[in-house]
Amino acid sequence: SGIDGDGAITLLLGAVAAALLFVTTRTNEAVVRRVRVLRVLAALTFLAAAVTGGNIMNTVWNAEGDAASFSVGWGLWIVVLASILGAGVAMVKPRTA
Repeated sequence: SGIDGDGAITLLLGAVAAALLFVTTRTNEAVVRRVRVLRVLAALTFLAAAVTGGNIMNTVWNAEGDAASFSVGWGLWIVVLASILGAGVAMVKPRTA
């Protein structure tokens, strides 16, 4: 299933990132800290997805017969896209009060 192994890690990182989007802060320092955490979470999520995708492709390249028909699933592509978008959003300078 998609949440075995590092799928659970990406699910947890995504949940933490989503929770941080709803946290309201009153100080500039807290906003800056939150943005830094979001950048790290996005990078870790992308890294986990890239490693998983690489492992799948390595298995396909080394496989013979029916095993060679496996491919990276749509869920992994969504994780990659979401981590790139998350990193992009975290790069935007936050507006502070």
